[in-house]
Amino acid sequence: MTRLRLARRFAAAGVFVSILFFSFWALDYKFNFFPSPTGNYVSSRHYEPPASRALVQRLNFILCPPLVIMVVGMDLGVSANLLLATVVVIMNGASYFILGLLVGPLWGKFFQRSR
Repeated sequence: MTRLRLARRFAAAGVFVSILFFSFWALDYKFNFFPSPTGNYVSSRHYEPPASRALVQRLNFILCPPLVIMVVGMDLGVSANLLLATVVVIMNGASYFILGLLVGPLWGKFFQRSR
């Protein structure tokens, strides 16, 4: 596999990961996959989110680092957030492309030794 082809596959994976996380959080906002108790039942001092939700949040920032940009547009509105989400998806694809370019030579060396 050529270096550029591998980089393109990494970029496609980066775009897919970003879109997957954005769609997951949009659906979570609507369907509440991680039900949390209301203020009537649990005091705020002792509440911890479910471990699965905390894991997904950590993975979100590890696998999609440009997501930090979304903090800027938290209260800007739907259209601005959609624009920022598009920028984040493009930046994540570009960062995964660069990662693919860096992994390409190592990938080639690994498969040359295994043959």
